[in-house]
Amino acid sequence: MVAGLWWVDVIPGWWDLQHAGKDIEQIDAERRASHREARLTTFAADKAKPGSVLFLGSSTIERMPYSLLFPGAPTVNRGVGDEASRLLHERLESSVDESIWPTVTGVVIYAGALDRLREAAPAEAIADRVDAIVADVLDLAPQAEVMVLGLLPQRDTGLAEGRDLDATNTALKVIAQNRDRVTFLNSNRAPLRNPAGALATGYSVDRLHLNGDGYQVLSEWIRREGGVLAPLLFPTSPQ
Repeated sequence: MVAGLWWVDVIPGWWDLQHAGKDIEQIDAERRASHREARLTTFAADKAKPGSVLFLGSSTIERMPYSLLFPGAPTVNRGVGDEASRLLHERLESSVDESIWPTVTGVVIYAGALDRLREAAPAEAIADRVDAIVADVLDLAPQAEVMVLGLLPQRDTGLAEGRDLDATNTALKVIAQNRDRVTFLNSNRAPLRNPAGALATGYSVDRLHLNGDGYQVLSEWIRREGGVLAPLLFPTSPQ
């Protein structure tokens, strides 16, 4: 009986036997790895079509309500929650089939948030990692327009962390300035950011993530400031 319940990870009144003897960091790492594996399996089955617009990144990308924000657009969700930029880069080429990459018309990237939160990586290191991703995207998708989204604050972002976030986003903006077919969208601003520099509670569902209203604000910025990418994501909207 105990052995059978172990496999479903549930024994009422008992310590979780699958996690016995493991520290919190190890359990969290296993959870992240399991989620990532499940997402990659989904990607392999969810085939992108020619002309797609890819969204690459961590949980902000995974949670985005695409059908509500971009109705009629050929969006493809390739977000993996709790994924650092190094792991995104590792899976980049397999995000869609090899034959699809040359037909991709747009790519939106949100990367580096986990590098800050889990590794305390400095702005320059994050920018270098994201720039490497952008370079490979440009090679894989030679006709695509690329947008790099600025990183969001957290609800508990303080002054020192806010300065570091500003430095990171400035470095990400430079990536776009130095490359053709790449634009930068600053998401670290009002109303998503409150006057204290933190993620606004009215536009977030928890410490890190946007709620529906927050995503609506972000999509409106993309529509207004997305350049060539905007008509691909808003095919029925007047530009």
